[in-house]
Amino acid sequence: MKEKTIAALIAIVVIAMVIMFLGCIEDKELVPSTSIPDSDGDGWNDEQEEIAGTDPYNKDTDDDGYWDPKDENPLDSNIPLKQTTLTPIPTPASTPTNVYLSIPTAAFQPDSRCVDYIFSPSEIELHSVNGCRFFKAPVHLPDGAKITEMIFYWNDASDEDAELWLGRVNIHQNFETTGYYFVAHCITSGSSGVESYSTDSMQMGHVVDNSENAYFLVLRIDSPDIIVRLVTIQYIPEY
Repeated sequence: MKEKTIAALIAIVVIAMVIMFLGCIEDKELVPSTSIPDSDGDGWNDEQEEIAGTDPYNKDTDDDGYWDPKDENPLDSNIPLKQTTLTPIPTPASTPTNVYLSIPTAAFQPDSRCVDYIFSPSEIELHSVNGCRFFKAPVHLPDGAKITEMIFYWNDASDEDAELWLGRVNIHQNFETTGYYFVAHCITSGSSGVESYSTDSMQMGHVVDNSENAYFLVLRIDSPDIIVRLVTIQYIPEY
C-alpha cells in the first residue's frame, strides 16, 4: 500500500514538471526574444531592406531625394515619387478707385482787375459784383494721379455763363513766354438752373507731374446772378 502511494506521488510530480515545461516553451514562443533593427531609421527594418535590395544603412539608397519607403523605385534615381503640381490661383486685378478733390469757393481769390466780389462763408457761395469776373484757386493733386473728371457746381439765375478751367504751367519755363495749358474745362448751360453741374473735357486723362507743373483753377463769372458753390476734381491715384 505504501509503495502504491509513493508511485502515485512520483507520477503527480512528473506530470506537474511536464506541464510546467510545456508552459515555459509556450510563453517563450509568444514573446520574441529580439526585434529586427532599422539601422538607417527610414521606416523599413533591415530585413525589409534586404528583401527590397536597398541599403539598410542609407535612408535614400538611390540618392534621388526620396527615402526608400516613399520611393516608387528606391534603386533607380530616375524614377522618383510622383509629385502633385499645385496650380496657383490667379490674383484678381484690382480695379482703380476714383478719388475726389474738393475745391471750396473760399479757395478762390479775385483777379487783380477785380473791383469787388462777395463771398458768403455761412452759405459757402461766391458771386461777382461791380464787374469782378475772374478768380483763381490753387490745386494740390498727388503726383502720378490720372485726372478723369472735373465737376462744376453752381446756382444759375441768369442767361449769362460761368466758365471754369483747370490749368497747368511748366515751372521750368518762362510763364510770360509759354503761357499755360488747359487740362479740363467746364461751362454752365447758358440758361437758368439750380444746383446744376456740367463737365466738358479738354485733356481728360492727364497724369499729374508735380516735378514739372503747377496746377490751378481759373473761374470766370459773367453775371452777379450766378452763384458758385463747389468744384470737384475726380482722379485715380498713383496711375
